[in-house]
Amino acid sequence: MTHENKKPLINIEDGHLSDEGVAFCAEKLVEDEDLNNVSEELRTHLSDCFDCKKKVIEIADLIEQLNDIIEKTNPNFLDDVAPEYAEEVEREEREREREREKEEREKENETVVEEVRKQKFKINKYSYLAAASIVIIIISITLFTLFSKQSNEQLFNYYFAPYPDIITEKGEFKSDNMLENVMYYYNTADYAMVVEMLENCIENDASDYFSIFYYGISCMKTGNPKDAIMAFKKLYEKKIDPLRYQTAWYLGLAYLQNNEREKAINVFGALSEMDISYSEKAEELLKKLE
Repeated sequence: MTHENKKPLINIEDGHLSDEGVAFCAEKLVEDEDLNNVSEELRTHLSDCFDCKKKVIEIADLIEQLNDIIEKTNPNFLDDVAPEYAEEVEREEREREREREKEEREKENETVVEEVRKQKFKINKYSYLAAASIVIIIISITLFTLFSKQSNEQLFNYYFAPYPDIITEKGEFKSDNMLENVMYYYNTADYAMVVEMLENCIENDASDYFSIFYYGISCMKTGNPKDAIMAFKKLYEKKIDPLRYQTAWYLGLAYLQNNEREKAINVFGALSEMDISYSEKAEELLKKLE
């Protein structure tokens, strides 16, 4: 049959698909649902004409049913009657199989990724919890340390008071005695000046016990407990009266101000066992320190 004897795919009289056109489009529809292998004219007509589209779909369904029947009854039928077409079918089947395998691998990969993500979330979750626990521990230790320091400071501020002036009448300035002049500044709460003036006195006369004693108290008032401790220890070790027990009391407070809690406990412990006026206060403070 020559090309000239072929019937047109679209009837000239009514503009619809001819039988050949319906069969042609149905075969192409079985091969490719998007009809990429037919002309633009045929695709446009099928898009606009409901009747022709219906016929093509019905014939395509019949072709697929027939192919299924042939495949089930005689798998080699296509090899016998149409080898080239059979090869095309096999290629398409292999392509579909590869697509199915690809989809399965993608699903498996998605499953693996999801599992890894979950495991990562668990690891991160436990890591965050562990990190949070460590932070809490560090904060607790820090707060405990700060609380201990604040506790020492609070106890010191509560129990510390400068020893009264027993050298001169309070507030009276005299020029005939160095210590009396110093006590003027002591009584006016100019403790920095007292420290400055008494440093030379202590260096020149280590036996000037009153100067050493008031120097230590002034050091505590100016926030210098280390020098106060050195001053009080000189008197405490020599057990000088009448400042022996006063010196012990202020030495314990200087240790407390310097956050040397154990040394303060030792000093107040010794005072609490004596039958003196400081025993009751020392015992009271000792209970709060231990």
